[in-house]
Amino acid sequence: MLKKCAIFLISLFATIIFAITGLTQNMETLNESLMHKIIRGEKDEVTGLTYPIHFKWVLGIKDGGTILITLRGSEGKEFSICFDHRLETKTDGRIYIGTNHPNAGGELIEINSAYEKRLISLLREIIDSNLNLKQQKDLNKIKTWDDFDINMPLEDYKAAIVLIEIQHYKRVFHNKNS
Repeated sequence: MLKKCAIFLISLFATIIFAITGLTQNMETLNESLMHKIIRGEKDEVTGLTYPIHFKWVLGIKDGGTILITLRGSEGKEFSICFDHRLETKTDGRIYIGTNHPNAGGELIEINSAYEKRLISLLREIIDSNLNLKQQKDLNKIKTWDDFDINMPLEDYKAAIVLIEIQHYKRVFHNKNS
């Protein structure tokens, strides 16, 4: 009974937040899908984490700019992803999973693989639950880190960094600007 009550409160809270931010129809459809995953307590097929999933850590490393992302599911389990930006690396910008840093091992994700697409999709779901469409469009205009708003809430800040990294990844490896 307590679990059902908690799930109801989570879905109610999320619904209120999404309604207040005035998301577009596409965002509402995505969030409706995400809400169903949360209510059903689904596990993500890539990470094995149970919804809701959030960014626990998003860190830049002083090795050339590698971005470390630690996801945490509702059951407390964690999953690590990093975008490799080490100096003089042969895999610049590529995604590693299961590691805090490319030097520590992990698995290099193949470009254009189903796994890559699902991982990017999961990161977008988490971003969309933190940033509204206007915030995301404003972030598209950022050219340097100096233009970045450091006064945004921490969860939004983490989502914004991951969004910028995904946009960079798509430009470099998929010739897309979104």
